[in-house]
Amino acid sequence: MDALSDKYKDRGVEVIIVYIKEAHAQGDWGMGDGINADWQVSHSLTLADRMKVASDWKERQQPTCEVYVDSLADQGCIQYQAHPERLFVVDTKSGNVVFQGGEGPFFYEPKKLDEFLEGRV
Repeated sequence: MDALSDKYKDRGVEVIIVYIKEAHAQGDWGMGDGINADWQVSHSLTLADRMKVASDWKERQQPTCEVYVDSLADQGCIQYQAHPERLFVVDTKSGNVVFQGGEGPFFYEPKKLDEFLEGRV
């Protein structure tokens, strides 16, 4: 996302990340010995828990764009059907979603988002 943010920031595109419920929480779909074995988190029981996990993720990943945190009721995740990850473009004037990427991880394709933006901004 940093590359897209850098590419389009001078064209009026603001890239943000919304940290939603953990896709691979311990006791659920934990990563175990897999690729993210050193990233072991539990489901958040409070908003403070989720904010702490998001803060830890931000420190670990160091994105250049803003990171927001979804509510504990997962309102954003549910409204946008974003679990476990998904890309969107929202027109800030109308509030309408003008691009909706596929569900991750298999259809999470930043290249398609780049192609969409390239043709419009």
